[in-house]
Amino acid sequence: MSDFSDIMDGIETTLEAGIEILQAFGYAPDAANLYPAAIAIPDTVDVPQNFGGNTIEVNIRIYYLTSSGFDKEAFRLLWNAIDPTDADESVIRAIRADRTLNGSVDDCDIIDIENIGRVEYGGGFYAGAEFILKVIKTIA
Repeated sequence: MSDFSDIMDGIETTLEAGIEILQAFGYAPDAANLYPAAIAIPDTVDVPQNFGGNTIEVNIRIYYLTSSGFDKEAFRLLWNAIDPTDADESVIRAIRADRTLNGSVDDCDIIDIENIGRVEYGGGFYAGAEFILKVIKTIA
């Protein structure tokens, strides 16, 4: 398996270990029918910059979807997901609990949260947010 595949698998594993109710994907699934769902997709990759030398340094966009409806429960899940102190549902806390993403990277962290409230994904709109995860991995 490639280093990049390992990273995407590590994101899935880390998020699902840290958030018991979460369904995580390290790829773009045909459908995410169980919520909350986290779909991790690499942002634009500048090959010379992101894969230069012996280091992979890339941002991964995590689409965090709480519901296809915009109700109070969907937003309660969202507020917990963006709160780094929430023990059970925080995306930030889950990532920071294992910054190696199950041993697949040297370090990572959430560096930004975008589109909080209404996320467009796969042609639909969802209650959710987009977390930007920066990963760094040294390769041989």
